[in-house]
Amino acid sequence: IIVPWTGTTLSAQTFGHYLVQCLMMNISIGLVQLLLSYMGLVMEHVAAVLIALFAIAQWLLTPLVDGAARMMFYFWYPISPDWSDIVICQVIPCFGFCSLLIMACIVAFNSRDRLKN
Repeated sequence: IIVPWTGTTLSAQTFGHYLVQCLMMNISIGLVQLLLSYMGLVMEHVAAVLIALFAIAQWLLTPLVDGAARMMFYFWYPISPDWSDIVICQVIPCFGFCSLLIMACIVAFNSRDRLKN
């Protein structure tokens, strides 16, 4: 697979890793944004802050401790070229994290008075 903007070639396995990591990143950011929106924050402000946070945070945390960057970007931080490591160490915990966010979204949505606005 040739990456158009860089001209480099990726193996199908590496491309699959990037695809899974991007999917986990988008799902987790989307659920955090949904939770904050259900808590009453304006969606446009939440989206701008989340995009800025995740765009700048890795650059800010990289010179510090590797553990801080690792925890901030847990689900899309490359850990291994082996699929079994990725599934066990990233995909399964991501499903657990996303299920907790979904439960928090349900609680926030049900406890908010939507007729008040």
